[in-house]
Amino acid sequence: MIPCRILSIDPGRNTGWCVFDGGIYMGSGVARSGATQRARVARDVSQQIEETCYTFDLFQGGKTQLVIEMAQMFNTATSYASVKRGDLLNLIYLTGVICGRVQSQLASDPELVTPMQWKGQLPKDVVILRLQTHIELERTGQFLHWTAWKNSRTSPLIRDHEADAIGLGLWRMGLFGKARK
Repeated sequence: MIPCRILSIDPGRNTGWCVFDGGIYMGSGVARSGATQRARVARDVSQQIEETCYTFDLFQGGKTQLVIEMAQMFNTATSYASVKRGDLLNLIYLTGVICGRVQSQLASDPELVTPMQWKGQLPKDVVILRLQTHIELERTGQFLHWTAWKNSRTSPLIRDHEADAIGLGLWRMGLFGKARK
């Protein structure tokens, strides 16, 4: 079942977000922070996410589901290095701050989804290609309204964390990787 509204988030220093309403794409973007301290990054990004909620009236009616990508440790050198640098901890902290800032005003508890749950081991360019498939198929419909994303492998309009937020929202609706008919 597709919730009335979905706010999907791919957290990070540049946090991607996407809003769907009744299965219809409403908008997406990236919340950014130029700060270097963990608490300031979390404050800046969570404030922008809260402003997005107000912009799209997501706090009204209690029918919005927050779906947020949860940090996941992989058995790779890159993943171990991110733990050593503190990046994974920063991501977990940011996720908690975002959830804490907006969750009390939403319909239910946030749905925390690992990358493995929603996209497996797909690289970013494949995620973007799957989104492009949806965009191409639905260009004239109501689902996603991007006409500038022609046959390029990546879109100048969609940043990578934004792409993951869109993909996560599609996944929540059962549409990621599936062609709509």
